[in-house]
Amino acid sequence: MATRLTTLEIFSNEIEAGLARERLEAAGIGAYITKDDAGGTRPDLQFARGVRLLVSEEDVATAKELLRLEGLGAGQAPGGGKDWTCAGCSEIIEGQFTECWQCGTRRPS
Repeated sequence: MATRLTTLEIFSNEIEAGLARERLEAAGIGAYITKDDAGGTRPDLQFARGVRLLVSEEDVATAKELLRLEGLGAGQAPGGGKDWTCAGCSEIIEGQFTECWQCGTRRPS
């Protein structure tokens, strides 16, 4: 039976996703990065859509806890706060922002 992959975290860039993947793999958890950058011709799409870190469904709980302990992932933005998804347009917004840059919807409290 094939292993189903699921999104563990969505990062704002490939470097952060790569650090998290390396930490998971060092602990024996298979992790994969996927991103939409139009085959490398549009790297700016990473910032709009994010870079996804995938793990098998059975590794999700362990992987989340490991990243939490390492201070990686969990949507922790450099400016503080957890990343959030805009209710108005589904854009992923970094934690330090209180308003969606795309549609202006305010962050839920």
